[in-house]
Amino acid sequence: MQKVFGEVYEVDQKLLEHLDWLESHPALYTRTPTQCVMLDTQVIEDCDVYMVMNFKPHLLSLPHLSSYDDSLDKSCRYRSKGERDEDYLMASEIKEQPHDS
Repeated sequence: MQKVFGEVYEVDQKLLEHLDWLESHPALYTRTPTQCVMLDTQVIEDCDVYMVMNFKPHLLSLPHLSSYDDSLDKSCRYRSKGERDEDYLMASEIKEQPHDS
């Protein structure tokens, strides 16, 4: 099992609903209950994480990133919505498209 490093926040219901909207839950990312180990205390906490559950298989062949830092590779620099091509649809990059029967 590979580890992923991130941040943990305690949020209220209103903020959780906003995060669901921001992460396009459940259409793109799925909020998934998991247990996280806090690095500073080694305490295990119940947390929710946003994960891509229905992805294209080729994504598994890409390098694993345990944390995101766009300073490592400028080609992977985060681009805000305003900087992206207006026709770019992230869901088409990630989600499996339905197969015709």
